[in-house]
Amino acid sequence: MAHLTCFATSPFIDMAVNKFQKVLIANRGEISCRIIKTCTRMGIATAAVYSDIDRESLFMKAADEAICIGRSGIDTYLDQDRIIEAVRKSKACAIHPGYGLLSENPAFASRCRDEGIAFIGPSPEAIAAMGSKTAARGLCEKAGVPVIPGFAAGTLSPDELGLKASHLGYPILIKAAAGGGGIGIFLVEVPAQFSDTLQSARDKSMAVYGTSDLLIEKYMSEVRHIEFQILGDLHGNVLHCFERECSLQRRHQKLVEESPSPVMTGRLRKIMGDAAVAVARAVNYSSAGTVEFVLARDGSFYFLEMNTRLQVEHPVTEAVTGIDLVELQIRIAEGERLPLRQDELSMNGHAIECRIYAEDPDRDFNPSAGKLLVWRDADRARTDGGVESSSRITIDFDPLLAKVITHADSRHNAIRKMHSVLKNTVALGITTNIDFLARLIVHEAHIRGEITTDFFEKNPEAVARQGLAKEEAHLLAAAGVAVLYDDDERSGESGWKGEYRASQYATFRIFDELYSANFHKKDGSCFEISIQNDRYDLILAEKRPDSIRIIVNGRQQKLHYAVAGERVFLHSNILGHHALQHLSRFHSMEFQALRKGTREAPMDGKISSVRVRPGETVKKGQELIVMESMKMENIIHAGQAGTVREIYISPGDFVTMGKILIEIDTENLA
Repeated sequence: MAHLTCFATSPFIDMAVNKFQKVLIANRGEISCRIIKTCTRMGIATAAVYSDIDRESLFMKAADEAICIGRSGIDTYLDQDRIIEAVRKSKACAIHPGYGLLSENPAFASRCRDEGIAFIGPSPEAIAAMGSKTAARGLCEKAGVPVIPGFAAGTLSPDELGLKASHLGYPILIKAAAGGGGIGIFLVEVPAQFSDTLQSARDKSMAVYGTSDLLIEKYMSEVRHIEFQILGDLHGNVLHCFERECSLQRRHQKLVEESPSPVMTGRLRKIMGDAAVAVARAVNYSSAGTVEFVLARDGSFYFLEMNTRLQVEHPVTEAVTGIDLVELQIRIAEGERLPLRQDELSMNGHAIECRIYAEDPDRDFNPSAGKLLVWRDADRARTDGGVESSSRITIDFDPLLAKVITHADSRHNAIRKMHSVLKNTVALGITTNIDFLARLIVHEAHIRGEITTDFFEKNPEAVARQGLAKEEAHLLAAAGVAVLYDDDERSGESGWKGEYRASQYATFRIFDELYSANFHKKDGSCFEISIQNDRYDLILAEKRPDSIRIIVNGRQQKLHYAVAGERVFLHSNILGHHALQHLSRFHSMEFQALRKGTREAPMDGKISSVRVRPGETVKKGQELIVMESMKMENIIHAGQAGTVREIYISPGDFVTMGKILIEIDTENLA
């Protein structure tokens, strides 16, 4: 039997039964909050580690104790020395690494073992074996599990690799051998792209993982991404907790997950589940893990990778099985046997998870940062989140804010429930993908279960922004008036004071259109508003610190709102989320003049490079500026042809969303 050690002097463990009394969570954000919930329910005290950037974050407030381990961003949470020191300070007995960061670092797991700290996860040997895609392929082949056709790059020259790739057949994927989570994957569609993409893949792998080892595989289109949840204990018992469908992805990043898979049969589940267990047994796996496969239309499947940690999408498995996977991770690390046999596990109903990211689907999913002014979870669903109203979302970390999970008796009802929950989840102050997810979840192809990893290539309209009808835009502008001008002091800014104010106006920018509202505020909270010659009678029936109830031409609307400077953020479960920019008369004229030729920062971030100079002629679509935000590189392109008139930033500058970066003269072309 494996032996769990701990600091001999620690008062936080019952040495007689190897039960943890205090766990340090070496992570941040929503997963830290998730782990804290289970620890609290189990009666286990928790300690968090945090960076100065996260000083006011929800996870550190939720922990029983929080220890500052640095001032920087992601590097703080990768500092093994400081984390081990925090364990000693807190007198914790075990570390839960969550996902990402150090969760799949075999050196860290080994160091914990050497230091006498229980690592709530698999052995360092299992992590190392599955951490290399090349080594994992070899283990699977020995275990009789099919793998995608491909080969390790090794020390072959680019020309030799190109020849082998041609024999494999295009298109192909070049992957970082040490990678996971969709990072470091490059698609090569034709031989002419191979050499440059190979170098890009090596550079990315070295930057992210510290090694340039690559794996080259045949690219398989029209496949599903199916993964099996694995549990193993320290006594040699291994089982699976069924599958998760994870085919809805963008850039190899999962967006929506569900269980069971819409195409899974009992026979296929048995075959794939047995294969997943065989992979886990090949490395004597203990703790929770995930074996991922691609599933072809003909029912054939191939090993993709094994994630030796808790997955982001683990709640869907918890929903259909009734198992708390974090609790089982802890109990396994304490030395307990798995409490169930494979034949005792069953699935109940259908569960779906949607990932809420701070990103802008209307701007190629560029990251969004800033202050989350209002956050409201919807009722009737599980939300695993790491944010609250007033949370600061920075460019230093992954943009995942929360996960919403619905569970129902059928897939149809789980989708309907998810749609309602997303429509009633409120996030104001930054841009998120909530409205995009609400559209995606009821897309016809998704409802039919026709989801493959190339879903968005097949259904480009699923990404397209839905425009506003004139009446909808007018309603938002009218709501903006009610939010801003209910206060008598502000009302005086644009008109006369008195019982009946005349000639008041407000101009709002919604998307790229301007809406000017002429209005009279009558007695109490009643307004007469005219927008583009359409007249509206508005009654402000109720106003709270973050919500209003208005009646417009006899129709009641409920909205959440937030105000930051000249920006008004609005949400309703009918219209979704919108940001209105309140413009003075001068600024509205300036906007009309400059809108065609300016490019604004689509998010908070750092300017990496400027690729044009003043006076230079540019083509539509030409690369102008490269920004870095939330570990992603974002390229800003010219909206149309013209001549660069002025550049307002330099490499190394930090800019906020909406800042004008460059001005292009689109009228005086030669």
